[in-house]
Amino acid sequence: MMKTWKLPVVVVTLTVVLAGMLYEGGSKPAAAEGLFDDVNLGLLSIGGRATYFDPKDGDANWFGGGQLRLHPFKFLAVEGSVDYRKTDINSTTVRTFPVQGSALIYPFGTK
Repeated sequence: MMKTWKLPVVVVTLTVVLAGMLYEGGSKPAAAEGLFDDVNLGLLSIGGRATYFDPKDGDANWFGGGQLRLHPFKFLAVEGSVDYRKTDINSTTVRTFPVQGSALIYPFGTK
């Protein structure tokens, strides 16, 4: 049985996605000179996430969330993400917020 997303979850997810698309943050148009040209990643990137969760003894569902990535150094980035899950079990509602943090190392550096 497919559950529908609640309106606040859809509105927040779409707002985050559209804000990320509209935010240019001093980026410059990419020049298509070569395949391996450096890409300017900027200091901050924000994005929406969608996850599909299919437990063994439950119904499969799609869930939404967001992520944030900082590039403070040429060889390192730090990323954090948060998702939102809501599950109804009999008369109990379970809300979970899975949180993940990552460190990304670029051995050859970035621009």
